[in-house]
Amino acid sequence: MRRASIDIGSNSILLLVADLEPSFTILQRESHVTGLGRDIDKNQAFIQEAMDESFSVLQEYQKIIESFGLKTKDTIITATEASRVAQNRSSFFAHIKKELGFDIKLISGEQEAYFSSLGVIRHSTVKDSCALIMDIGGASTEFIEVHINPFKVAKSISLPLGSVRVTNYIAAQKADEIIAQVLRENNLEPYKKAKMICVAGTMTSVGNMIKKNKEFIEDDLNGFSFSFDTLLELEKKIALLNEEELLKEYPFLKKRVKTIKAGIFLAVKLLSFLEVKEIEISTYGLMYGTILNKEMIV
Repeated sequence: MRRASIDIGSNSILLLVADLEPSFTILQRESHVTGLGRDIDKNQAFIQEAMDESFSVLQEYQKIIESFGLKTKDTIITATEASRVAQNRSSFFAHIKKELGFDIKLISGEQEAYFSSLGVIRHSTVKDSCALIMDIGGASTEFIEVHINPFKVAKSISLPLGSVRVTNYIAAQKADEIIAQVLRENNLEPYKKAKMICVAGTMTSVGNMIKKNKEFIEDDLNGFSFSFDTLLELEKKIALLNEEELLKEYPFLKKRVKTIKAGIFLAVKLLSFLEVKEIEISTYGLMYGTILNKEMIV
């Protein structure tokens, strides 16, 4: 069985094409930063430039999907936090469906946590009976505690903090204040654990930066572990670098260069608060979960 899955995130849009049988085989992966969630708190809507960029990426994905003999109408395509906020999402999604045939499903924070953790655990070598997962997106961050065998989400929480949002908060000199407020308003005590599995673009980029790779190599990153102190060292290292210098040092960042400092700033704040000592990177996440469990997306 062959399937395609697309994750319309608040910062990037990702595509996965895979064969599910006789064994899970990845045929193609794509990722493009479109910043769909930029200025989402200020405007409560997608801006035109971000919609145009996102539409162009989806046009490209349509061609890829059809080249594998699949139909766009059968593609699993989900949207997350920025889309939950944007008041013009319905008209934008209707335009995409009319022109490209994609039927976008808006999922809740709880569904996002479930599918992200399913994707992580199904492709993990974790030997513990349970695991804690952090998913930093562009506009939200999910913490998920999962039981491994059999798979079950024990609990999860979604925070309105992500790399795009925090980039805006830093520019407005309100980041510390807003993050502190979110931490006060949400009970994260149950999510305190020495080891955290981290998924999604900010933290996979962090892993790649620590490994000093010039290109983004997913298979080299999955399962890579490092200490919280190593993350602090990276934050200090890049603090004085401008975007041009960051791209020279880490060319794989591309458009993510605009949000990576804020993403790392947020990661440090959250992981410090939770007293995490060890970080493990997973390159599997939301679309790896949705592609396995299409029937649960309604």
